[in-house]
Amino acid sequence: MEIIYGNKSGETNNVLFIRGEDLEISHGEDYKIAINELKKIQNTKILENYVPELFSYQEISLWWLIYQSLIPEYKKLVNFVEEFLKLIHKINPDKITIVDNFDNFNLIKQICIKENIKLGYLQINLTKFIYKKKLINKLQKKRYKKITNKKIKTRKQLFSKKYKNIPSVENKIIFAISGNFRRHIFDTDVNKTTRGEFIQKPIMNMLEKNSLVGIDLDYTFLGQPEILSERLCDEIPWFPIETILQSNSNNHDQFITNYKNILKNSDFQNLFTFNGISLWSNLEFLFKKMTFAPHLPFYLNLLDSLNLYFSKNKPKAIFLPYETGPFALAIISIFRKLGIKTIGVQHGYIYPYSPMYSQTSFSNHDSPYGYPLPDTTLVFGNYVKDLLVKNGYPPEKFEVFGNPSLFHLDVIRSKLNSKMIRKKFTLQDNQKVILFTTGKLQRNYTEGGKYDYDEQIWENLLQNYGGKNDFFIILKPHPGEKNTSIYEKIMQKYPHNNVIITQNDIFELIQVSSLVISVFSSTMFESLCFKKPVIRLKFSEHENHILDSSNAIITSNINDLAQNISKLIYDSKFKNSLSENALNPKDILDKLF
Repeated sequence: MEIIYGNKSGETNNVLFIRGEDLEISHGEDYKIAINELKKIQNTKILENYVPELFSYQEISLWWLIYQSLIPEYKKLVNFVEEFLKLIHKINPDKITIVDNFDNFNLIKQICIKENIKLGYLQINLTKFIYKKKLINKLQKKRYKKITNKKIKTRKQLFSKKYKNIPSVENKIIFAISGNFRRHIFDTDVNKTTRGEFIQKPIMNMLEKNSLVGIDLDYTFLGQPEILSERLCDEIPWFPIETILQSNSNNHDQFITNYKNILKNSDFQNLFTFNGISLWSNLEFLFKKMTFAPHLPFYLNLLDSLNLYFSKNKPKAIFLPYETGPFALAIISIFRKLGIKTIGVQHGYIYPYSPMYSQTSFSNHDSPYGYPLPDTTLVFGNYVKDLLVKNGYPPEKFEVFGNPSLFHLDVIRSKLNSKMIRKKFTLQDNQKVILFTTGKLQRNYTEGGKYDYDEQIWENLLQNYGGKNDFFIILKPHPGEKNTSIYEKIMQKYPHNNVIITQNDIFELIQVSSLVISVFSSTMFESLCFKKPVIRLKFSEHENHILDSSNAIITSNINDLAQNISKLIYDSKFKNSLSENALNPKDILDKLF
């Protein structure tokens, strides 16, 4: 049998066609191997140091900031090797041919040598691929620098047009929040949906407004100036993190030189080997890219600037809702040195093999090069704390706080006017509303792998309910999912007079929904709190403990989705049994949040 690796799937005449997507490990389990392999690497000594110590700067390890970019790429590679070897051992091919996808050429070549399998490919196609890749990589350094400088300049100019000076942070409470938390939210202060800080606003409301200052963090590559502009007109003072940056290189050049020397070291390169297959040729450019403007040069400048500015302007504390992001890790590292309290806030669903919550070595006085944890992290519930402690996290670093966006659940539910919301979205009284919340599991977002689960669900819903007057379908994209063109393209294939794609307030959408569908999202828990039935789509046999063990959530595969929707809508006895099982908001808040 022959395997042809390229851009199509199928089987014909003793030939198996496969794509990279066919070898993905199901979402939820996909980081498991990479997490365990990177733990081994981190606990390995080379050049007389453990790996995190190799990347030290001012007694802070920048390994953890690099890790954020490394693990999604590393995950793709180890999973590819794992699944490709499984496939080979299952079907015993006598030849593997690469036709039009050379991304993993070096991996496949090594696998063929190891398994004694003939490898076929056209040299001209490989040469074209290598030339194109080299050209793109060569241009990236200048492009990254130009875009980063423009982004920083734009953000500084926006601030300087509004304010002459950075607002005082002395003895204040800071909220350092990335742009994706600025959303449509239901504000219980004014009892209506407004633009505000998702999850953080209820915490802010508990504090004196004149004690608060916001720092805008922009993790996007091109920048989101519209979010900063919005925040600069807010009721509390905001400033972009870039305003404190100093043009002081200090020892940055020396760090980058040392970093490049580490990359040349064969012992370091050999660390990235899995099942006897070297991954270095696929990872080399990623490590080199870390020396480009948005990464290590920015992180080094940020560390120095944070230290300089906040040693002279000391706030009381800082809240960090995305406490695992590289900017937040830099803040935590410097604030620990300065004795300023750092508070993380859970911002989404944490699961057993979540890549950002799977460390085992943590920074402290005796071990400064471990992973930087905030002094305290506020989590939604005991399940999360117990999971993290089981993973090796120190229990004293976590406080069960609840989900702040649901603190005033009764008030929110009582104030949300279903009639007005239905009018807003032109919903008919008799229409059953299917709310589908996505998880960026579509082909335009490949950072964590090539998944098309959300596309499959969307197509299924349109096939079965598009154009049907007694139904209305709402797609609520993930907050970080700005590119929805693939959903719009699928929509054009079917009648869609009863379909919308919207980023409106999630509580408004849940309030008018008849049921909620998702693969992997905290919106499922929020829907239960609103007494709405939930269908979780599964694309593998992997069990997600807290979701799949719930008697209130229906677990479905894609083929049974329409049947389960009908069951929920038309079988009142079945629907009521779900309510009796678990749809009690207070119990859900106690157990899950």
